Amino acid sequence: MRSAPITLALVAALALLGACNGEDEDQICDTHDDCPLSSAPYCNVDDGECVECIEDEHCDDGSCVDFECVPDEVPDCEGHDDCTEAGAEYCDLDTGECVECTESDHCGAEEQCVDFACVPEGEPGDCDHNGFTAAVEESFYGVGSDGPLLGYVGDSSAEAPLDRLTVIWWFDYGAEWHGPGVYPVETNTNLMECGLCVQIQVADSAGNLEKTFFAVEGEIEITEGSGNDGEPFNGVLHDVVLVEWDGQNDEAVSGGEEWCIDGFTFETLLDGQMPCFGDEDCPEGLYCDVQSGVCVDCVTDDHCDGEDVCAMGACLDVSTCDSEGFVIESQSAISAWWFAYFLIFEAEDADGNIMEIAVVRAAEDEFEAGSFDLAEDPSNSVFIAANCVNDDCDYFMAFAGNLIIDEIGLDDGDTFEGSLEDVLLLEVNFLEDNSIVPADDPDLWCIDDMEFSTRINLCEDDDDCPEARPICGEDNLCVECVEADDCEDLPFCSAAGSCVECLEAEHCEDESHPFCSDDGLCVACMVDEDCEGEQVCRANACLIEQSAPAGNTCPEAIELLQSGVQGGTFEGYTDDFSPGASMAESCTGFTAAGPDVVYEVTLEPGQELDVVYTVFGGDASLYIVSECLDGDAPVDHSGVCLVGVDDTVGNQAEEISYTNSGAEAETVYVILDVYSFPSSPEETTWVAEFFLGEEDDNGDNGDNGDNGDNGDNGDNGDNGDNGDNGDNGDNGDNGDNGDNGDNGDNGDNGDNGDNGDNGDD
Repeated sequence: MRSAPITLALVAALALLGACNGEDEDQICDTHDDCPLSSAPYCNVDDGECVECIEDEHCDDGSCVDFECVPDEVPDCEGHDDCTEAGAEYCDLDTGECVECTESDHCGAEEQCVDFACVPEGEPGDCDHNGFTAAVEESFYGVGSDGPLLGYVGDSSAEAPLDRLTVIWWFDYGAEWHGPGVYPVETNTNLMECGLCVQIQVADSAGNLEKTFFAVEGEIEITEGSGNDGEPFNGVLHDVVLVEWDGQNDEAVSGGEEWCIDGFTFETLLDGQMPCFGDEDCPEGLYCDVQSGVCVDCVTDDHCDGEDVCAMGACLDVSTCDSEGFVIESQSAISAWWFAYFLIFEAEDADGNIMEIAVVRAAEDEFEAGSFDLAEDPSNSVFIAANCVNDDCDYFMAFAGNLIIDEIGLDDGDTFEGSLEDVLLLEVNFLEDNSIVPADDPDLWCIDDMEFSTRINLCEDDDDCPEARPICGEDNLCVECVEADDCEDLPFCSAAGSCVECLEAEHCEDESHPFCSDDGLCVACMVDEDCEGEQVCRANACLIEQSAPAGNTCPEAIELLQSGVQGGTFEGYTDDFSPGASMAESCTGFTAAGPDVVYEVTLEPGQELDVVYTVFGGDASLYIVSECLDGDAPVDHSGVCLVGVDDTVGNQAEEISYTNSGAEAETVYVILDVYSFPSSPEETTWVAEFFLGEEDDNGDNGDNGDNGDNGDNGDNGDNGDNGDNGDNGDNGDNGDNGDNGDNGDNGDNGDNGDNGDNGDD
């Protein structure tokens, strides 16, 4: 294909021709001398055109705008004497406009001046600001970090400076919703606790928040609002009074301003589909399934006719079962953790149909024996995949009956034993959004009684085992090792089949970690008495124990002055910080809704900070920020995040490193967070190891010293008696101070980096 090269050649030829034939015919001037003095005396050399002006100095009156002289705006007035028109007899000196009044003395009896207009006293004029006009507005329904919310937002301008009016229903904070109607503004509340919250935020030209006003009385009338996506959401504000609000202390500003709004209307289209909260939100003949927020044919059997029962929002005839019973041919169970604890039981019958029972709990100690109603408790579920051909199956989901658990545990080898009683499963379809709906003309599967009994995480051979425990050992349990030779990185194999660092204290040679823990690790302590001074033993580490309010919020940030281990429990700590409002914005890649602890650290130029953070009984989230921001908790710190990590899951350490690369000292904040709020914060332990590197005092530029003392020979300076090898530094240029090579131990002195033998640094 030759068209492209031919085209390029043609363009090049035409360009050359133009160069040979002189200037472009549109070119008028090269200098000001080429332009006529009367109309366009200046040459715009960028495009070769004569123009009226290029800079303000070229204009006798006004300014140069787009190469044209534009007269400066002349104010209507510079004083009251300039205003003579009735109804506009006073001068607003800030804008140069004639107005009705600038102070109440300009108004008649029982009137006052509000926004340069005379209004009757006792009406909106009692407020410092009155009314509202929205240039841009929208309404929406969504789910945020504080749960589901319905809201209206109106901006007085499309760009800053602007005033922003928001009306928000926070349903997890008690806001009621019943469609069109009147909703009183909540009194005796605050921004942190209100269910129906009305506020105005005032932003300056840079978009910075200047003031906040919070509504303390009035009514919001919704004139139209079905809650359906794309349909009208309209309303009116009646007699709303907002007071100036101190957001940091969440209280009214003493002697602050007031803002009154009466009769402001908004007309929008709702963005997002609202769920139903009660039957009154649904069309006639439908009922609200409050768990899904969807209007359905039925929620209980009472909503159905005759002997029909309610299953997944539909009335079904269950007098005839299409399939009955389930005879187990093989069974197994596994346990796992992924932001919650899972136990998954799987059984297969003679026809190859697969049953799965899932038991999900937020905490390990919530796994207990008992009887669980499958219709009421979604944390227990039963599925059957039947008639499978090339992964295409008929799926059935239990909607009624009981799961009886007689014995349960999550550890390898634990027993999971129980039965299913009077269970009804409905044929279902899985939609693209992962929702589950009844199949068209669904079949029914009935199980009157089925017993099961198996053990957790069993294996038959090595192929059944994960990489972390690759050997199928005795009792059909996957283990790391059977003997020490199976371990690559650790010296011993424990009786439980784990590769460990020690089997007894004698194996621990490091004086700082002289004890052998039950997990086969050499640790610093087993009990508090093993630690020195005020330190306590937590998670086998000697540490300074912290407790709330220390480090709970920015004002209580704990100052870190040296390396060390700190920790404690989360008793009394709250969720004040967030790495981001969403996973897409978060500096760790995840949200974090658990309690948090904040440390303040000042790093010198070149100094490095390393942190290792573990939560025992939770999923650690770790991030370092440049500022500790105050505001409505939890405060989003994604905009000031320097580095963050949330790579591991529960009970595993997160590690992070940050170096001050600037020329001045830098104060940063380390936030120790948790992915979700633990059920028992007083029993959830955290441990953080802080490592503060040496300050960069330029003496560490000892690499240049390596050139003076033959580098490797300088290392021998560390060998004490072999310090004489440091004399090899004399083979270079005496390393500036080659004799220091004889000092052996001086090899460790970073400050002596200029001395030849300090090549180690």
